[in-house]
Amino acid sequence: MLRADRPPAALVGTLRAARSGGGSSTTLGRTNLVLSMQIAPDPSSPWFMAFFAVLWFGVTGLLAVCSGWTSFAKQWRAHEIPSGERFRMRSGSIGMRFLPVGYGNCLTVTVSDRGLGLSLLFPFRFLSPPLFIPWSQISCVKEGRFLFLRHVVIQPVNHWSRIKLYGAVAENVLEASKGRVRRAA
Repeated sequence: MLRADRPPAALVGTLRAARSGGGSSTTLGRTNLVLSMQIAPDPSSPWFMAFFAVLWFGVTGLLAVCSGWTSFAKQWRAHEIPSGERFRMRSGSIGMRFLPVGYGNCLTVTVSDRGLGLSLLFPFRFLSPPLFIPWSQISCVKEGRFLFLRHVVIQPVNHWSRIKLYGAVAENVLEASKGRVRRAA
């Protein structure tokens, strides 16, 4: 039978051995239990780079799927870089209305008379190839403001995800989309 003031018999040997080791301690009754749990390998370890790469690709891939970029790529993957006015290092968000994935200063947006091009900086491009969405495949372009920041919301045809772009690129998207989308507001 276990009593609250005494640890289980299986832990007694572990507790005695742990008293001499390092790590953080927590109190279990009157005995200190030393926990040495390390999630990531030590940066000097040869496994650190492998761990970091797996973590990096996992996170960037998850963000690409959650934002809808991967499903955009199934329909509108850019096979060539479109010509037009190019805006580098821009911010935007892609995804559902209430849970978008923010892309801060890592988007390249190309606005042309044929459509809208989007690409990410190279380190974030896993599962996120460059996109080119023709104006005829955009159902709605809406202008908005949040505090002093002007933005534009782009809704592609028959897609759950939407694209929100901020700043000077918003004005160019509005100007280029007039009369070319199914409904520009």
